[in-house]
Amino acid sequence: MLWRWNAAATPDRRLKAKEGLAYIRFGGLVDDLDFGEDLGADLGAGQAFDLVLIRDHVDQASWDAYVDDPHHKRVGGDIDTITQMDLTARVDYRYYGPPSSRGAIRHVAMFRWRTPLDDAQRASLGRELEGLRTACPSLRGLAYGDDLELGTGHVDWVLEAHFDDLDAARSFFADPAQQTVASMLDALSDADRTARLQHRMLSG
Repeated sequence: MLWRWNAAATPDRRLKAKEGLAYIRFGGLVDDLDFGEDLGADLGAGQAFDLVLIRDHVDQASWDAYVDDPHHKRVGGDIDTITQMDLTARVDYRYYGPPSSRGAIRHVAMFRWRTPLDDAQRASLGRELEGLRTACPSLRGLAYGDDLELGTGHVDWVLEAHFDDLDAARSFFADPAQQTVASMLDALSDADRTARLQHRMLSG
């Protein structure tokens, strides 16, 4: 989930929001969780967002328990008051990438397709994405997938990339192989509605 701050998001209230997310990690009903504020690196196309929440669930039962958890509802309600709710971007997808690594950089980008992708478009995009694993040595992890349609107001697709540090992330975004994929995504998606963020994992 990606949020944009609103005018009420003072430093104290932003810290309170992150403390609430940390409590969900250790006291809530999730199997793993990471969150953080945007680093301002301005990498990738689309709108840069301010705060990200990444949560992992091993199954549907875990996800359902989290949705009904009162702590989640309290923290989420507080965050709603300091963010631009009409811009919030969210997606649920089957994650198969590496776990969070403290201090490393995670890039998250969420997309809305111009029109639903056909099989040929999906196959072509998949080939180019998988090629990044060997073409881009600074890339430490890559995952992507369709929204599972477990809720309303979600985006269509998400891409997540992991790097050792910001210099490695910048090297990746300058790589011609990555730029080929970026051009494909620009052609397939509504660029004005792309949401992205880079944050330092497990660092808040």
